[in-house]
Amino acid sequence: MNIGPRSFNKAERLKNRILIGDLFKKGTAKSFFPLRVFFLPSKSEDMVTAKFAVTVPKRNFPLAVDRNRIKRQLREACRLHKTILTDAIAQSDQYVVMFVYIGKKKLPYDTIEKNTIKGLQFIANYVEN
Repeated sequence: MNIGPRSFNKAERLKNRILIGDLFKKGTAKSFFPLRVFFLPSKSEDMVTAKFAVTVPKRNFPLAVDRNRIKRQLREACRLHKTILTDAIAQSDQYVVMFVYIGKKKLPYDTIEKNTIKGLQFIANYVEN
């Protein structure tokens, strides 16, 4: 089992429907094309500082193969660069974060990764201020 700062374990995945609903209703959003990042401070019983989720709308990508590839790329970018956010968050604080792919066509991984980093840095700056 890969446990460490670059792992993406089950506890770090955002699955709670109530938290996801609150994230869209009360959370802060910012766009970094082709991504839209939603985030919200949360009080959860988990000891994880940040929970992540990614989504790709079926409307823009009707083929599941395309949606799944983009989701894998988003999760990988989050996994590699999540320390940008987790280092900025105090141990007592917790955040939920969702990345929504708003682009209409598939883009290279470099673009997705670059904008994921921008999104994580934006949240880290927001948390520190």
